[in-house]
Amino acid sequence: MRRLICVLTAALLSVAVASTANAQSGGFAGTQKYREKNPAGGKGRSGGATLAARMLADKAGNTILEATTGDFENSTTPTGEFTKIQVSAIDANGVTVYSFNYTLSGGSYFKQTYQGIFAGQAFTVHGHVRTPTKKNGNVIVTTTVQKRPDLYAERIVTPSRVPAAIPVQITGVITELNGQIGARGDCVLYGNDVEIDRTVGIWVDSGDSVSCAFSPTFATLGAVNLKLAVESVAPGDWDTANNSVERLIEVSPLDANFDGASVEALAVDVDNTTFAEQGRFLNSATTGYDWFYQETVDRNSDAFVYSGVALGITHVPYALQASATDGTATWLLQRVVPGCFDYATGNVNGRVFYTYVTGCGNLYVEVGSYAGIVTYASKLLARNFHVVGATAVYDGPAQFIYNNSSTEVADGENLFRGSSWTIDVSVAAGPFVFSAPVSVSLNQPFDNGETSAVSCTTTSNSYACSQSGWRIAGRAGVGQFVRDIPTP
Repeated sequence: MRRLICVLTAALLSVAVASTANAQSGGFAGTQKYREKNPAGGKGRSGGATLAARMLADKAGNTILEATTGDFENSTTPTGEFTKIQVSAIDANGVTVYSFNYTLSGGSYFKQTYQGIFAGQAFTVHGHVRTPTKKNGNVIVTTTVQKRPDLYAERIVTPSRVPAAIPVQITGVITELNGQIGARGDCVLYGNDVEIDRTVGIWVDSGDSVSCAFSPTFATLGAVNLKLAVESVAPGDWDTANNSVERLIEVSPLDANFDGASVEALAVDVDNTTFAEQGRFLNSATTGYDWFYQETVDRNSDAFVYSGVALGITHVPYALQASATDGTATWLLQRVVPGCFDYATGNVNGRVFYTYVTGCGNLYVEVGSYAGIVTYASKLLARNFHVVGATAVYDGPAQFIYNNSSTEVADGENLFRGSSWTIDVSVAAGPFVFSAPVSVSLNQPFDNGETSAVSCTTTSNSYACSQSGWRIAGRAGVGQFVRDIPTP
């Protein structure tokens, strides 16, 4: 018979109870953007008239102008109506090079598609707006053509084997690849092509990665093909072909075959986006470029998930300790477990963590670290673990927590760089302590990306060159712990 040893360790219990981390981290409403480095388009106001305009380039070579007398991110119906719109390209000196003029018969929204216009070009949008009080307002805003955001479903972080009939923790990582503007979308988890959890309306700023924390319950045993998808992307997606990623897991009962511990870990050594666009109008009086736009984003990260099971532990869990090391950097967490069923997130020693413990029968524990700038809670995670006013919170919008105290981890700070990690988790329940250290070698390389060569285009009024690319590369590994105990 193969079982994990559970032994009394008084020293661990005293440390864990005396030095408890502040496990629960404050959440923020998902409707609130955690930050926005480069807002899309421009906004203006004159008297009672308002105008918001943006010009976004798509992968097919189209640039779409959108203008509204309201706000793109406010669902309130605009009250002003357009009578005229003038769209003017301007050079580096602010001189108008050419214009498009539109006479309109009303409406609060205007859309026009163009070809031969490039990211980085500057335009003014002049709106003639009739207000609800029948006054005519003139509003001018300046906007730069920007590439549409590109939300990429990067990876699923989960144990390869999860128990049936209880909520489990699964993390999805979403990254914005173009590095110009951010986007909203739904972060969705599917099991065998059936939706099993969703995070509504997440925000991913330009060049950032975020995590989506899911908590599904699997009722059926056997193989489950998980799919992480980002859907309903606004204001549109550059490349919909990279909006999903899949991986296979096994759902098993908590029996003797499950009695053990495992770790999955990864280190992202290269995670960057580069983009450059430059050009000039053919009839421009400037001596250099009329537009020159360059962006480089670097967002290295790491992540791990530990899961462990011990059967027949009927006592109530009351303390947890977790430690991790790559031989150079170390991380330590100690916290009180308040009962038979506990989920907590927090930030300790430079790393945002989650812990999940179920006990009082069979013991199941997960400890993991989140990647990216923030982590969004799914509707099932909120339903299973958060109660507001005695009512389960089920639907979005999602809440998020910051994944580090400064909201951004610098390259090399608090990250594990070594190739051999050890994760040790101990849980005290009554007179017993579950302890199962797992060592894992990060010996499985991965390398994904896309690079476009320098491309130059000449139109009837301009000349432009662009180059872009992204790359996500690193190492992953899986480790197992099983201890042999002679059958009595």
